[in-house]
Amino acid sequence: MKKKLLNLKAMIKINFKRIRIKRLALICFLFLSFLSYRVEATHVVGSDVTYTCTGTPGVYQVTFKIYRDCSDPYPLCSGCPTPGPLSSGCNLSISIVGAAGSCTGTSFGSQSISVVTAVSALDVIQLCASSLTVCTNCASRTPGSFTPGIEVYTFVGQINLSGLPASCCMVYLGYQTCCRNGAITTLSNPLSLSFFTQATINRCASPCNSAPAFTNDPVAVTCAGQDFTYNLGAIDPDGDSLSYAFGQSLVG
Repeated sequence: MKKKLLNLKAMIKINFKRIRIKRLALICFLFLSFLSYRVEATHVVGSDVTYTCTGTPGVYQVTFKIYRDCSDPYPLCSGCPTPGPLSSGCNLSISIVGAAGSCTGTSFGSQSISVVTAVSALDVIQLCASSLTVCTNCASRTPGSFTPGIEVYTFVGQINLSGLPASCCMVYLGYQTCCRNGAITTLSNPLSLSFFTQATINRCASPCNSAPAFTNDPVAVTCAGQDFTYNLGAIDPDGDSLSYAFGQSLVG
């Protein structure tokens, strides 16, 4: 049994610090860019990234989930998430950078992953199950009977790391964009600050290691002045133990 560390703040990392090291980042206020076009919005309120082994050495199935405040009139992908259709050109460009030793900071280019699902009707904020939030009105983004509302986009694709130098075991998969949510009150001028999320893969681990994953939706609304327990529902496919700790948010 190995131990993995989950860091939780504006970013939550899962960090496995023994023979195998891997991270899963859940980060607030992520912003999207796409391979074929770029959509600028300032209402992304959370994300997480995970990866799984594919059976092919050096190739990983990577999943990004992007949580977004529907009050922004511009959807992340052209076309309404529900019922759709989504644009086939809606992609995330994932940067690949060396994370340890002589490879630290070395760029190995980027690869793209595509949106596969997006759900607006889900309305991740479920305070009133019978009420409709602004997410439901994708075409107009006019308020529903309850606001705010959060929708989720899921991007999935394979990242091939087999061509990297053999000495570069630790690799960051990262995504950076501008800017953070303008509603943030703990930062000065958040609309001018970049947002960054990353996962760390030990591609030399044998056998191949998959990242932990969160099974619960992030909580966007809590009661002011009340204690709150944040249950992420994290699980690990390799059976490794998990723990949580606070960590610094990243800007890239």
